[in-house]
Amino acid sequence: MTVTPRPHQAEAVDAALRQLCEQPGRGIPPEGLRTQVIAATGSGKTPIGVTAADRPSARRVLVLVPTPDLLLQTAAVRQAGGRRGAMIGVCSLRGADSQGVPCTTDPDELIAWTAGDEAVTVFATYASVGVGTLQRAHAAGLPVWDLMVVDEAHRVSGDAGKPWAAVHDQAQVPAVRRLYMTATARVWEAGGGERPRLVASMDEDSPVFGPVAYTPKPSEAIRLGVWVADQRRYYTAGTLEASRVGELEALGMVWPVQASAWEAGLTAARQFHARERHLQVPRKAVEIVDGEEYKLGAWLDNTRRRAAKLSPQRRTALDALGMRW
Repeated sequence: MTVTPRPHQAEAVDAALRQLCEQPGRGIPPEGLRTQVIAATGSGKTPIGVTAADRPSARRVLVLVPTPDLLLQTAAVRQAGGRRGAMIGVCSLRGADSQGVPCTTDPDELIAWTAGDEAVTVFATYASVGVGTLQRAHAAGLPVWDLMVVDEAHRVSGDAGKPWAAVHDQAQVPAVRRLYMTATARVWEAGGGERPRLVASMDEDSPVFGPVAYTPKPSEAIRLGVWVADQRRYYTAGTLEASRVGELEALGMVWPVQASAWEAGLTAARQFHARERHLQVPRKAVEIVDGEEYKLGAWLDNTRRRAAKLSPQRRTALDALGMRW
């Protein structure tokens, strides 16, 4: 199924590509070409990224997303949107959990899988940047990306000294073009103190994120937000037609917001377990996930209190990490 961009998506793509086009006589600057697209939740940022990759015929595309769950969802939408070439994940998913997307956390394997002249799209979680997988792959010879699409880009704003800052750095994760997409742009100011901090702020003409190419009108964003909330309510009640569900999922719809919250907690728990080999987490423990602090200890305590309401699948996922109920 090919996804046809809706009018506002086509407008966003056109605006972004105007910013990402090489200007006659100027060439590509050393930091690459960069721009921001601000689009409301549920407005279909993923089709915008698919079309933006196909229009300039970007051969090597890197797509960064917050969680493995969104990685799989984004890959499915891009396949539906007609994106050609191999699709590879950089995350910890394996076997049936990867839903047919080959995944790796080995830099050498990533280099081997993406070698050659064929088109390839790599989907990576922010955690893969946080632990340095992509950086090590580039240091070992992984070529530059034609286009980097950074979804939920507000997550990589803020203190540029954090691990995720490599997303912006040509020396660590090089790209000819960067497209930053978010529903909530974050503007930061450097804090006080003796040493000024370098801050990645999503200003309208940010030197880190590039200029804002597209943002919806306030009235459009409000109407869309209300409509998306209605669709989620109908979906939860079981009254949304199957055809409508398919159409919305092709646009990158995330259904219950709680599902994303659960995925974030599970990602933090898996990260802690992979490092410590257990899940005995202190109540006040904080885990750094995708460059942001996550209160893992509090989440696990709350999850224990709600144990009777958890689905068997969720209990099994935590049992596999050695959860003590």
